[in-house]
Amino acid sequence: MVLPSISCPIDLISLRPPSLLRRVVATHVKSHFRQPLRHSTSSSAGSIMSAQPTNNASRVLCEETQSPQRDRHSKSLMLKIPRSAAIRLDYILYIESAKHRELSMRGELSPVKWEKIVPHPRPPPFQANIVSFTWPRFQTEAIIHVADHSLDLRAFLMKNHEDGTLIWMGVIKDHPDYGVGVTIDGPMVFLNFSNAAYDAFPASVTVKITMDNPSRKAYEEAMRAHFEHHRRLSEAIKNIKAHATPTGPTTYTVVHPFNAQQLMEFESSHLNEWAEAIVQNVAGVCPRMPPSNNNFVWIDGRKRGAHNASASDAPPSKRNTGPDFTTPPNRLAPGMSGAAAVSDNGDLDNIEVIPISSGNTTHTQVTTTVHPTPPQGTTTVHPTPPAAANAPLPPASPELEGHHMETYLHVAHIPKADKLTRARLLSNGIVHWSFFQSSSEAELIGIGFPIGIARLLIEGAEQLARYDHNMNVYAGGMSPSPSPEV
Repeated sequence: MVLPSISCPIDLISLRPPSLLRRVVATHVKSHFRQPLRHSTSSSAGSIMSAQPTNNASRVLCEETQSPQRDRHSKSLMLKIPRSAAIRLDYILYIESAKHRELSMRGELSPVKWEKIVPHPRPPPFQANIVSFTWPRFQTEAIIHVADHSLDLRAFLMKNHEDGTLIWMGVIKDHPDYGVGVTIDGPMVFLNFSNAAYDAFPASVTVKITMDNPSRKAYEEAMRAHFEHHRRLSEAIKNIKAHATPTGPTTYTVVHPFNAQQLMEFESSHLNEWAEAIVQNVAGVCPRMPPSNNNFVWIDGRKRGAHNASASDAPPSKRNTGPDFTTPPNRLAPGMSGAAAVSDNGDLDNIEVIPISSGNTTHTQVTTTVHPTPPQGTTTVHPTPPAAANAPLPPASPELEGHHMETYLHVAHIPKADKLTRARLLSNGIVHWSFFQSSSEAELIGIGFPIGIARLLIEGAEQLARYDHNMNVYAGGMSPSPSPEV
């Protein structure tokens, strides 16, 4: 089928607007199709086609004359009908009275650091179509509305808005999602809130501008800082104890990190002071080096040991003066000859001397061989050579191995109050007395022990053997016999 040509001027195609052109073409086409269809021959068809101009502007079904085709399944976008509604605006702000006296509401009352201000009277409702706003524009319009009467308030709100310290809350009365205050902190949240407010019309809609309470915020920050400080103190105390040795119920001893000859004993009550200096980053203070004051004093361990040894070199007493009294090892007192130590009775071949020990259950037994009386009536005493006293002893028996280090120190005349010696033992890893069986005075002096303490510790092995041999004698609390009169 061939469309007929339209008997109208060729300029009709160029008419504007296109809607008029489409109406004209449609009218002519409809009038043509009301007539009965005729079977045209090829010649008539050719004449019709030849009668049409070759210009594209004369075509009836050109693109400009066709209406756009719409998918029957497509749906048109329905926009919300513009509608203004009342939006209640409110605010609760906090100002520094000293900086914003023009906004203060206290009048003649005494000033405070932070003051809470509220609108008085409340601003009128904000009439607006809430769905037509973007989030930034709504914030600006709301600030202008609530501060319409005060340029100072507007400047304060704008500054805090730029600083990000304002909090925006939205409420829709009796709404399942926005019935209570919801923080609006971004465009998407505001979009959902505005759509809910539009759909909930005529429900009351309120937007409140508020801030964090600076007083409460300062209190919370102070509490967080306090807890953090306490945590750091606890960590510092833990590190200090890791390098210290407990030498009493309330005392600790540490060895100087750069000089093993120096020791320091301090009270546990001073741990916080040391830890506080670490937390405050005091120069030179670390878990192994305390602050420099009277509570933390380094002393020379050799001098402390020499002091204890000098006290031990005092002449032996004839009475037991208690556990804190230290007697010297089995040697003659200075200035005493061998003959003076022997009884006038020359018939005795062996003399047993029981000196006073540092405990009420220990005693030492020294057997001295006395040779027959020489012609002049004098007695010659042959003491044990020092080299033999320092020679390593054979392995101890199981009974001796069972004695604790404290028993060994007690028998070796190391006072209970000598905590520095005990700390040095622990710092060198000496945890059992059998160490001294294969050691010597020179070795102990080399690791920091004073000569007096070193000698007592070495000679303690023989004294422990005698103590173990006579334990049953004093098991009932019997005190050792006093030394004989000399």
